[in-house]
Amino acid sequence: MAATTIKTNTVYDSYFWVKWESGGQDVSANKTAINWSCGVKPGHKFYSNAVKMSAVTINGVQVYAGGTYSNITDYKEHTFASGTLEVSHNADGSKTLTVSAFSGQVWKDSGYLTATAAAQSFQLAAIPRATVPSMGAATIGEEVTIILPRASSTFTHTLTYSFGSASGTIGSDLGTSAVWRLPESLAAQIPHDPGGTGTLTCVTYSGSTLIGSKTIAFTAS
Repeated sequence: MAATTIKTNTVYDSYFWVKWESGGQDVSANKTAINWSCGVKPGHKFYSNAVKMSAVTINGVQVYAGGTYSNITDYKEHTFASGTLEVSHNADGSKTLTVSAFSGQVWKDSGYLTATAAAQSFQLAAIPRATVPSMGAATIGEEVTIILPRASSTFTHTLTYSFGSASGTIGSDLGTSAVWRLPESLAAQIPHDPGGTGTLTCVTYSGSTLIGSKTIAFTAS
């Protein structure tokens, strides 16, 4: 992923910037690492205490306290600070990242000129969370395989079902699939029909931490 750059307006041919990019997702922890940096692109030569930048806040965390700089005279982009910030996603894996407003100042003649950038928000790539199970049509009294495409190898699942007024647990601490023999007692739920519809619920955990749950419908004859 290419870095995203947020720039102030230009004053005295100079502007300040904040850059960020994703350093990768931790699916188990539901976090994204954000690599960030900030600095100035000078348009003139600046000497003693001639350049100032405000604090930088990302996702509500101040990552840079601000500073005053001297002897920036080569017209090249200067990085004042950089680092990595771990950002937690929402329970559903989504996350909006906000870079708060920031500013900078450069000296010209007898005073400072101020450049500003407004706050901006960005949608991070969602982290897959609760497993959505899948299974084909089933026959009461026979086995069916339930596929559990988990987002992380650390995730485990508990499967439960409901069919008419009947319900039960298929299995716990499950990995990528489960084999379920539909109880013959389920036939009593559809005494006058060749088939019926039930629900399958998959609860996903990372260790003892609840990730979420998903429910799908299934048919049984």
